[in-house]
Amino acid sequence: MKQWVLASRPVGVVKHDDFALQQADVPNISENEVLLKTLYLGVAPVMQRYMSNQTTLERPMSLGDVMLGRGVGQVVASNNVN
Repeated sequence: MKQWVLASRPVGVVKHDDFALQQADVPNISENEVLLKTLYLGVAPVMQRYMSNQTTLERPMSLGDVMLGRGVGQVVASNNVN
């Protein structure tokens, strides 16, 4: 699978070079977990503050962290036992 990670702290306007597209292994899922394939990912403007380590309300992002956001996903595996 591929994932976007924070490669550098943005200075001013966020640039393409602030991110890196990396290959990662598909994780194994445990009982009562699902695996989603992200189809659309929306990243809110507030994420710039997390990426720049300028927040006291939420945990700032570390370099190499996978980008967070709200989106639409497709269930590709499920271990839901209910």
